[in-house]
Amino acid sequence: MGRSRKSRHSRPSSSPSKSILNEKNLLRLAVILIVLGILLGGAALLFQPGQSSYVPEVLGGPRIALAEDVIDFGDVPVNKPVEAVFRVRNIGDQVLRILDYEPPVELVEGC
Repeated sequence: MGRSRKSRHSRPSSSPSKSILNEKNLLRLAVILIVLGILLGGAALLFQPGQSSYVPEVLGGPRIALAEDVIDFGDVPVNKPVEAVFRVRNIGDQVLRILDYEPPVELVEGC
């Protein structure tokens, strides 16, 4: 029981080659960050909005195009609601804005 214990405490190394942030590692980190910056910058240039293969059918302004110009519901009883979905596309070369538009509706009863 009278044994003496030898304390083994690790001492921080003063050797520059064993430091985590030595010149070699800092240089590697700098190269990695530069390469990542170049890759991210190149990706940002490739995926910029506005660079598309879209070729407008009409030049000089916006132009609306509908998949169907007329929707015929056939014989519908009076006061029975009906719904329609219109697919709208802009075939022009400028921005198409649709603001509070109410399309003309022709209601034909009888015949």
